[in-house]
Amino acid sequence: MFNTKRLVVLCDIDSTQSADNGDRVRIVTNAIKTIGEKTIAGVNTQTLAQLQNMSFSYSIIVDKMYYSDQKYLFVDDKVYKIQSVTPAKLNKDCKLNVVEFSDANIENAIKEWLFNDIQ
Repeated sequence: MFNTKRLVVLCDIDSTQSADNGDRVRIVTNAIKTIGEKTIAGVNTQTLAQLQNMSFSYSIIVDKMYYSDQKYLFVDDKVYKIQSVTPAKLNKDCKLNVVEFSDANIENAIKEWLFNDIQ
């Protein structure tokens, strides 16, 4: 389940007005697909987070070449908000410490972006 490579979407979300009905809709911006490794956040990472009144769900290790200050991450059909970025074991990687983020509009926007990207 953990420590395996999987598809990761790094993205930012913006809100825009729909031309069809005038409603505000969420759209994906600054997005990239890459391969990452999902791990449980370590004890030291959790302790430092608690000192700052934060708690991490997981750590996602990605190639730092692909990360450019995106705010959201989508992996395993779940949306996560990136709370902090730390160095990983390898110099070419970075560790994204994330918390699960439940927002149906953002999840739907990312899934729509993925679907349109495949087509």
